[in-house]
Amino acid sequence: LMVFDNGLRHTPPHTRAAEYAIDEVHKTATLVWEYEPQPMVFASFIGSAERLSNGNTVIGFGAVGQIDEVDPVNNLLGRAFFKEGGKTALFYRAYRLPTLYKYQAP
Repeated sequence: LMVFDNGLRHTPPHTRAAEYAIDEVHKTATLVWEYEPQPMVFASFIGSAERLSNGNTVIGFGAVGQIDEVDPVNNLLGRAFFKEGGKTALFYRAYRLPTLYKYQAP
């Protein structure tokens, strides 16, 4: 189970993405992976986490306009900031899209 944890109850408040293994027999959840950006951010509402087919994860910190992509061992591969008119813009969810263009050899 992959979740976007807004971190409202963390001290200090900070946001992360977390993945849990669910044991339905014993009714337990075990943390198996997490990503906390550096420097820490606090997106108190709206955000997303998406695991890609190559094992990378895209995390959208929507309330602060930040999008990170990390590999399976949390190496930061890319960071983007969503802005409008030079100011931070909010977004609901971030998706990694395949290219909109098909490459053709010259």
